[in-house]
Amino acid sequence: MVHGGESNPGYCRKRLLRGQHGRQRQFEKANRVGNEAGAEYRLTYDEFHAGEANERYDAVYIATPNATHLDFAESAVDFGKAILCEKPMEATTARAEKVVKACENAGATLMVGYRMHTNPAVRRMRELVREGFVGDPALVEGTMCQNVFETISPDPNQWRLDADLAGGSALIDLGIYPLNTARFVLDTDPVSAQGTTNSPHEHFSEVDQHVAFEVEFENGVTSACVAASTPPSEANSRSSERKAD
Repeated sequence: MVHGGESNPGYCRKRLLRGQHGRQRQFEKANRVGNEAGAEYRLTYDEFHAGEANERYDAVYIATPNATHLDFAESAVDFGKAILCEKPMEATTARAEKVVKACENAGATLMVGYRMHTNPAVRRMRELVREGFVGDPALVEGTMCQNVFETISPDPNQWRLDADLAGGSALIDLGIYPLNTARFVLDTDPVSAQGTTNSPHEHFSEVDQHVAFEVEFENGVTSACVAASTPPSEANSRSSERKAD
């Protein structure tokens, strides 16, 4: 188990393994996570990449900072392991495509840790739309909000607010929920999109804190979505203000 524009992968990996977490912190984190999970074997990041004890596991769950997923995926496929990768797959499209290519070349199973299409309520929603229960869809509205300081970590220096390690915030981390739910329920893909981002809080100086976007699908249906790393009330308030303007 591994926890935790084209970004500079060497910089990101060095920062993750030797700067931000350091060797001692790697050991401490490996032991803490191992104790929580009841794991018999615990590996630091360096030990994982070196292939230590790779005969002891069959698959790898990658939940490190976004811009390091490619490094861990390449090591995993080198060891012949299946991969469950947290979303987003990487910090940029180019690096995400490299993850896919590496798995294809190695014949390795790759799955992204995105759950909405497996949710019974969402699957039932798609069935109802297909059966015509709601008539012909014309507009889909979606909101996904989360206060990162309350639900993830109160640390203003966490990697999720670092552009090099995260690649973004509201759009790629939260905006995918209303977007992909709409894609799944409507069973169609976007043909155009437009949107705006906003980062009023000082801790979000490097990444997007709020995003509002509109997507048009192949079947003519429009989706209006809002995502924010703030409490829902604030996100909805900002969305209403933008529409009013």
